[in-house]
Amino acid sequence: MKITLKTNGDINRLGDKIRAEYPNIENSTKEQIQEHRISFKETTNATFNSLCSLSKRVNKNAIITYRIKRIETIIGKLERLNVDPKKKQQFARMWDISGCRCIVDNDREVYKLEKLISKKFKVRKKTDYIKNPKPNGYKSLHLYLQLPNDNKVVEVQLRNRLDHNWATLVEITDFIFDSQLKEYGKDKKLERFLFLLSKRKTLIFEDKLFIASVLKEYKYFENLSKVFTRNYLKVRNRWLELEIKNNHKFFLIETKKDEIPKINSFNGFNKAEDEYFKRYLNNHSSNIVLTHLTRPSYKNISSAYSNYILTVHSVLDDITTILRELIIECIKDKKYVSFLKYYNLHLSILYNHINNLNSEILVSNKLANDRNRNHTKQNEWKADIKKQKEQIEKNDKKLYIEVNKYKIESKLTQRFLNFRLKRIIRRNRKKIKKY
Repeated sequence: MKITLKTNGDINRLGDKIRAEYPNIENSTKEQIQEHRISFKETTNATFNSLCSLSKRVNKNAIITYRIKRIETIIGKLERLNVDPKKKQQFARMWDISGCRCIVDNDREVYKLEKLISKKFKVRKKTDYIKNPKPNGYKSLHLYLQLPNDNKVVEVQLRNRLDHNWATLVEITDFIFDSQLKEYGKDKKLERFLFLLSKRKTLIFEDKLFIASVLKEYKYFENLSKVFTRNYLKVRNRWLELEIKNNHKFFLIETKKDEIPKINSFNGFNKAEDEYFKRYLNNHSSNIVLTHLTRPSYKNISSAYSNYILTVHSVLDDITTILRELIIECIKDKKYVSFLKYYNLHLSILYNHINNLNSEILVSNKLANDRNRNHTKQNEWKADIKKQKEQIEKNDKKLYIEVNKYKIESKLTQRFLNFRLKRIIRRNRKKIKKY
């Protein structure tokens, strides 16, 4: 690739050129954007390797990833910040072209890791969205770092697992419901729904009612589940193929509306980047990310990039916990109609998920007969499915026992509720498919 960007002035002029050509960016301009992206390779690798080493001192199970900002995201950001002349982004000062992310267990570990990072890197800027969350509920600690004798800046995001799961859920919601929440907040109901989920530990009764109403109105979990179920079996099957390849630690993930995500692995950055650019030029309707994991596993990649993998997400746990709390509060406050309504919503979501798990078991059993399979990974998959089902069944029984602790003064009301509750349970259990 011909070197055309030698100074910050060259990079800023490229930014002006992108704005002038928007939205029909010339291929020659895209090639220059790609040149700028690739120029971060060595800096990103060095930063990433240091973070891997430092994170082990905080949490040996931390997930560390890196990415170089997608071409379409760079173009979009330059154009978006062009609306207000005072906020006009100088391309050479776009400090998140290269980004690393560390996902740890809690905020205490986030700040412990920050101290270690500050001793090794020059911190050009720090933005703490944990202590001061964004208005939409986003939480993360952003550090903009420089290595000694290196003028390039790398953005590092430090998050706990719960806040990372929430951030990926925003992107998944955007993708499935076309809500444009990150850029414009187009759908105010979904925006509030996600904001309340970010406050999961401090919700009041009215907040839980609102969450339940959105779940029902949007068929939120059903729509997520439909996409996840469509993708899960083929993506997990594909991952089993990738895991047997030696030294493949670079992954290209391509997601397109109404299509199953594609994952390809590479043993080197250059091959991966060449393939990224080729796909980008050929298909603008796809979301494509190139990532690097030092310890590749399905668990790590699906956790770090659930918004691209689109197969699993922890939102089920948050939603069912909120609904269980709502159900208990309703029966405690003698709101019996609401109690039955939310119990039915809770079970419909749970049994929908059990159906998905049962279909996984069916396919996993079929794949187990393939001699070329990695049977250790196959058994891990089956054990994971079994564990999920057992947890769902345990929570279901626990809720039933708990609601029956509340005595109802009227025997007639008690009989009516028992009758209706048993019908709801029976009706939902009938939905479970036999495999």
